[in-house]
Amino acid sequence: MPASGSVDISIDVGSRLGNVPRSAVSDVQAVLGGLRRQWREDLIGVWPVETGRSLQGWQNRVSGLVWILRNPVDYAEFVHVAGDTTEVWRFLEARAEQLVSSAMPEMRAIVAAARVSAGAFAPPRAARGLSGALAGAIFRARAALNIRTGPARRARDLAALRGRTRTR
Repeated sequence: MPASGSVDISIDVGSRLGNVPRSAVSDVQAVLGGLRRQWREDLIGVWPVETGRSLQGWQNRVSGLVWILRNPVDYAEFVHVAGDTTEVWRFLEARAEQLVSSAMPEMRAIVAAARVSAGAFAPPRAARGLSGALAGAIFRARAALNIRTGPARRARDLAALRGRTRTR
């Protein structure tokens, strides 16, 4: 918090989501736009007003995937409700974090869907060149090895299949 009395809050949603594909950025920004509107309603409901200068000073915007809440008015940091010593900006910061936390599942789903549609995951075996018959044979061989109990037995069986050791 700067010594001037202004309030600067930044919530970096992009770093919380990880590598966000470009195709998902506008959808995540749309979710953040909804959060901005909800937060603005909370601001209007709790910010005490005498002249309206500090209320009108609030900047509530999204830059990339960073939600920026700023009030450059020189006394905004000290604004509190009469009879309460807690600064109102602390509640508003906590409310913004709460809104982001509640929207994270939706934003993670948007990012996951964009990753899948962008082909960020490996294609199926058939697309990598394994025929269905070969993939089935490999699956059956692996399944047969897993029927036997114990990892030591599986290791011996694998070694025997490779012709490296004898089985007992």
